[in-house]
Amino acid sequence: MATAKEARKMKTVVLGALALLLIGVVALGVAAYRGVPESGPRYDAEVHEQLETAIEARDYEAWLEIRAENGLPVNGKMFRTVNAENFATYAALHDANEAHDTERAAALRAELGLGEGRQNRGMARESLGQGDRQGSGRYARGANTAQRGFVDSDGDGVCDRMPLK
Repeated sequence: MATAKEARKMKTVVLGALALLLIGVVALGVAAYRGVPESGPRYDAEVHEQLETAIEARDYEAWLEIRAENGLPVNGKMFRTVNAENFATYAALHDANEAHDTERAAALRAELGLGEGRQNRGMARESLGQGDRQGSGRYARGANTAQRGFVDSDGDGVCDRMPLK
């Protein structure tokens, strides 16, 4: 028969193992999702197919209705920008993305006034703790430039005092 001390030790080991297993499962779920809509927790293949059909038909009202009926976002910058008049351009953007035509997609995004979304937020910048608060802190862009002697009179982002190689 195990002593009370051995029982506590065994209980601690079992609970620790269960905690590690739980952390691993959660981490695996997060890693598996990685922003791919087809594997997201709210992905519905039937709704996706309906949206695809509406886009292919260039039917803005049907597309918007499908989104609203299924609890998908219908507000935000994209929905203030994309409307019935320019939905054909949005559909062409969708087609270019599916065809992996990045140049055409970029041109269509610019035509619509849509940016790159979250894609233009580099992980390196976020991991440095800068995030959206650019301009604060000791090493922010432009901080202490007078003390360091940084001169950029032509606005090219390169210090004019640095020798060019």
